[in-house]
Amino acid sequence: MTPRLHLAAASVLAVALVAFYAPHSARAAEAAHKHAPKAATETSADTETDTETETETETETEADTESETGAETETETKPPIPRTPRPAEAKLFIISPQNGDTVSSPVTVRFGLTGMEVAPAGTATPNTGHHHLIIDSPVPAFDAPLPKDDRHLHFGAGQTEASVALMPGKHRLQLVLADKDHVPHDPPLVSDPITITVK
Repeated sequence: MTPRLHLAAASVLAVALVAFYAPHSARAAEAAHKHAPKAATETSADTETDTETETETETETEADTESETGAETETETKPPIPRTPRPAEAKLFIISPQNGDTVSSPVTVRFGLTGMEVAPAGTATPNTGHHHLIIDSPVPAFDAPLPKDDRHLHFGAGQTEASVALMPGKHRLQLVLADKDHVPHDPPLVSDPITITVK
């Protein structure tokens, strides 16, 4: 074979090889390009998610700790409400109506007290207090001012009787004496309850 034929054959072979391998190389490069950034992106996203979760958990834990600490501090630092002493022999009672009476509304309720004196709310004189009438309700806590509503009537002007409008039916009445700040004495002075029927 002549040198020119050898050269022509070599050229044809080279072209054929380039045509065969070029597409495969392009596909391989493209595949490498697609997979490499995706893996990096997913790794980065996972890392950011983990970091955000850890940060949120730490923040919530710190907030809960601060809240609990604040509640404990508030409870611990709350001072007790002072209570006024009273004579051991003092007695409180309802003069009228009597237990078991049937009455008409409005009902005149008369308050009885011995061993102490009645004084308006705000009066700091020892061995004094003012009346509170409890209607159809248990006696409230003794370590706080008595509530004031339609079941807890205050007579802060020093009244010793009251006209009370009641619905027909049975009702439970009870007196509590309280100091200048509407706080029951120490020990508390409470009357025996009575039950009446309003016709």
